[in-house]
Amino acid sequence: MRLVAKLARRFPDIPIAQLDEQGLERRDAALAHRLVETTIKRWLTLAWLLEGAAKRPLASLEPRVQAALLVGAAQLCFFDRVPARAAVDESVRWISHAGRSRAAGLVNAALRRVAEAMGQERREQATLARDELPLAQGGARTLAPSALLPRDPLDRLSVATGTPRPLLRRWVKQWSLAEAQRIALHSLRDPPTIVHTAYARHPLPGADLLTPHESPGFHLWKGSRQALAELLGQRHDVWAQDPAAAAALDLATELSPRLVADLCAGRGTKTKQLLAMFPDATVLAYDDNPKRRRELAQVFQGHSRVVLVEDRQRLLDWAGKVELVVVDAPCSNTAVLARRPEARHRA
Repeated sequence: MRLVAKLARRFPDIPIAQLDEQGLERRDAALAHRLVETTIKRWLTLAWLLEGAAKRPLASLEPRVQAALLVGAAQLCFFDRVPARAAVDESVRWISHAGRSRAAGLVNAALRRVAEAMGQERREQATLARDELPLAQGGARTLAPSALLPRDPLDRLSVATGTPRPLLRRWVKQWSLAEAQRIALHSLRDPPTIVHTAYARHPLPGADLLTPHESPGFHLWKGSRQALAELLGQRHDVWAQDPAAAAALDLATELSPRLVADLCAGRGTKTKQLLAMFPDATVLAYDDNPKRRRELAQVFQGHSRVVLVEDRQRLLDWAGKVELVVVDAPCSNTAVLARRPEARHRA
C-alpha cells in the first residue's frame, strides 16, 4: 500500500511501479505484484466504485487513505481467493498504522459498501452491460442493482475497463465504438511473458518452462517470476522481449557495423539484441534517464563489448565513428496497455 500511496501522489502521471520485495516470501511477493498491477490497471473502475461508496471524490483524500481504499477495493472486486472481511480488515489495519487512524472509519465503511455492491454471479463473456465488471480472463463479475455502471456507452466503457475517456474518444474517432470496446477489453488481459531465444547458444529449458511462440525465435515463459530472473541472470543469450519490440531491428539485419550506438537503451533489452545480432561489434549504450543509466551499468558490468556513456556530452567523443545508430524513442505505450497499465493514465 505504501507504493500505491506514492503513485496516488502523482496520479495520473504515474511512473512504472517498482515494488520492493525485500522480506517477502515468493508467494507474498507474487500477490503484491498482482495487487499493484490490478490497482493501476483498474484505477478508474475502483475510483468510481469508491466515490459512490464514500460519497466524495477519491482525489480529495490523502494519498495514504486513497491507497488503503484502492488496494482494499481491488481485492474485493478482482481477487476471489481473498475473503472480503480479510481485505477490509487489512486496509483498516494498515491505515491505522500509517498514521491516519482517524480515516479508519471511512475506509471501513466505504469498503464494506463496495463489498455489498459485488454480485455473486460470474459470466463467461463480458458484454459491457451496466451490471457487470469485465475480468482479465474475458468473463465478467456481476454488480448489485445499487452499483450499476453509467448509462452513456463511453462513460460506461471508461469505468468498466479503467480506460480514460479522452483515450477512448480518440479510438472512437479513429475507428469506431466497437473497435474501442475491443481494444479496451483486450487491455485487461494478462500479457504473456515472451523470451527472445533466436540467438540461444545453449539448450533451452524444458517445455515445462518454455513453449514456442507463434513468432519464430521466441518462446512463451510458463515458469515463475523468480525462475525467469534466475535464468536471465545466468544467461546473456536469451532475454525477455516481445516480437513487436524486436522487429524494429530487422531493418539492420543485412548490415555488419563495427560500432553501434543505442541512444535510448532503457534497461538494455535492445542493447542485448544488438550484441547478439552483431557479434563483432561494440555497442555504445546511453539513456537520458539517470536511473536507467545506473541500471545499465549493473546489467552490463564488465561486458567487453559494451561501452556505457555516462552523459550526453560524452556522446560527442564518438561523432563520425559510429556506423549504426539506434533510437528507440520513448512513446505512449498505448499499443501495450496490458503490459504497461500505467500508460493508459498518461495517454
